[in-house]
Amino acid sequence: MNKQNILEFINYFLNKINISIKRFPSREQRRLIKYLKINNINTVLDVGANIGQFAKQLFLNGYKGTIISFEPQSQAFKILQKRTNKSTWFAVNSALGESASTAIINNAANSVSSSILPILEQHIQVSKESEYINSEEIQISTVDDYLQQNNIKAENVFLKIDTQGYENKVLNGAIISLQKIKVLQLEMSLVPLYKGELLFDEMKQKIESYGFSLSAVESGLADESTGKLLQMDALFIK
Repeated sequence: MNKQNILEFINYFLNKINISIKRFPSREQRRLIKYLKINNINTVLDVGANIGQFAKQLFLNGYKGTIISFEPQSQAFKILQKRTNKSTWFAVNSALGESASTAIINNAANSVSSSILPILEQHIQVSKESEYINSEEIQISTVDDYLQQNNIKAENVFLKIDTQGYENKVLNGAIISLQKIKVLQLEMSLVPLYKGELLFDEMKQKIESYGFSLSAVESGLADESTGKLLQMDALFIK
């Protein structure tokens, strides 16, 4: 009996008590690591890092390069900075957008739903802890400026963007870099959750105009009362 059959056999009994065992890393995680290896990616720009959940998972999945995590929220950044190792994982207390500037970020109760954009009622109805509780001024840089200033080759960069509706602004500040970047992942909304965000169809067309093709999707926020998917993480390959 192979590993897959053993797993299915165990889950047959565990499912009866609402428990399931999954393979680690998941299929999606294994696929991402493979894309990074094939495209010689040695630097990950983790834009909208929060406390480093994505970066930590990527290292656990076998990624061996450098990760630079960008997080503008002061409280989340303090936690993020303590988790980085200063050798392959670095933390930057800044947002990335379409131009170097300052802005006000709205901090959500759950931290991860914080955004520069106003949150819409539908989001709060589905996730009460996404409601804003305070705000603070933050610094904004751009992908293009950061790569140029730090002499990082864009062709070796994996750009991951999870900025709660602000993804379009990040792309606008990466026009030069996107000509060479080969792997891109970002959170995309299927319904309006933040005021002014681009939804899936329009965002997909924009990304495809840079020469990327949709390669994989992973479910994100959903309305548990209806089962409707509201957000997803989409992986694009050039």
